[in-house]
Amino acid sequence: MRQAATFTIALVSLILTGTCANGESARTLVRSDHPYWDVGVMDPDLGRLCATGKFNEIQMNRFVARFNGTKGGGVLGIAKGTGLNLRDPGRKALKSEDYFFYQDGSSSCAVYVGGRTRK
Repeated sequence: MRQAATFTIALVSLILTGTCANGESARTLVRSDHPYWDVGVMDPDLGRLCATGKFNEIQMNRFVARFNGTKGGGVLGIAKGTGLNLRDPGRKALKSEDYFFYQDGSSSCAVYVGGRTRK
């Protein structure tokens, strides 16, 4: 849970300041050696909406989190609950949350939520 809070704080501050790492075409807002699933709480309902094109990034991989560890490596797309880079026609997002998309654009999409406590 502490990891999710750390990632969320980093994400919010980096998006608000408009900074990015290394000038890559995708803005890398988070880098970590931890597994990608530590970024937040997985939300199965949002994952189903993502898989059916009803909760997705507007521009896939515009903002990304890169996980480079030996376990759980991956690149997740990022969107904000405020609407930044988020397609949410059903209005499921909360402004206080950040959304991390694993395999957005596929039927295997998973959505991890930063800013939400684990139950």
